[in-house]
Amino acid sequence: MGFGAPMDREKASLYLRASMRSQEMLDMEIDHAKNSYASSLNYQSEKLQTRRQERVIQYGDFIDQYLQQRTMAEAEKVCRRELADLCSVLGTASYLTGRLRQEMATMTSAMGRWSEAEDFLLQAMQSMHGLKSGGTYICDMLLTLASLYYSQERYGEAEELYSDVLQNHLQSLPAEDLRRLKITTSLAAVYRSQGRLNIAEEWYTQLMGIHSRLLGIEHVVTLADMGGLAYVLQDQGRWSEAEDLLQRQIELLSKHFGATHSRTQLSLSNLAAVFEKQGRWQEAKALGEQVLNTSIATLGTDHPRTLSRSSNLAAILDHQGLWEEAEKLYLRCVEASQKDLGSDYLTTLVYMG
Repeated sequence: MGFGAPMDREKASLYLRASMRSQEMLDMEIDHAKNSYASSLNYQSEKLQTRRQERVIQYGDFIDQYLQQRTMAEAEKVCRRELADLCSVLGTASYLTGRLRQEMATMTSAMGRWSEAEDFLLQAMQSMHGLKSGGTYICDMLLTLASLYYSQERYGEAEELYSDVLQNHLQSLPAEDLRRLKITTSLAAVYRSQGRLNIAEEWYTQLMGIHSRLLGIEHVVTLADMGGLAYVLQDQGRWSEAEDLLQRQIELLSKHFGATHSRTQLSLSNLAAVFEKQGRWQEAKALGEQVLNTSIATLGTDHPRTLSRSSNLAAILDHQGLWEEAEKLYLRCVEASQKDLGSDYLTTLVYMG
């Protein structure tokens, strides 16, 4: 068993013979390891949680690590192999299998395979069930499930789940606890997507004020609130206000993260969309090209964000009647997405139009 490396049974047999241990002895050692793991898991989880809260260590993001070196399909293959390895040693009901299933849910969700992602999350929660510290992770998974519903435009279910977590899992926390505020931000996004723009605007405005007071105006969470409010203003057709807010956000993001950071580039993309909606085609085109060139330089031509920005620029060119240029970009998006994800994935189908 290699956790990311393929199992080599021939080599394993060789090592077993060299160790002078029988298969029965090895099975006994595995059983002992399982029992020791189960008895110490709660202690380990509590210690890890404490250290993470103290910001001494951070959660590992398996999927991001794999995607830095592999395509989505390769990353999925590796994670499935690791999941099988973990289940064979620890069983299906363990902390590690639960966490990896949660990561698999994130991956399949990113590929638009909503049903699989939901199944992985439900299995992950079952893996955590009964663990002393499992409640914390189950709460996280409920939030991930709510996010999955949101991605599928199942806004009513997402709203219900977010509200349930606030009322039944985090009810003992103060109103301005950052975990509660994070879910409130997610609810504001749900309201915006439901077209409940007045309440979304009110919540984003309040959240931006609270986060600015608690964390500072330049904190990433405060800046995210600013971006959420800018989306609402765009939906309301308040272009001048949206543009002013985005310009302010871009200024702060550039100062804090740098001009080429992904967050800064996303805000620039949103500003290009504001120009596009107002028919300011030349400004939209210039900014779209700037964002795309930065993405190619920093992420590469086939990265999902680069493809998304290529598609955005293609739409701007299409509106300007520059059909040949637009077609080249669209075809590039389709080819790259088919190579990485396959012809049937949602992202590929969107690019195919």
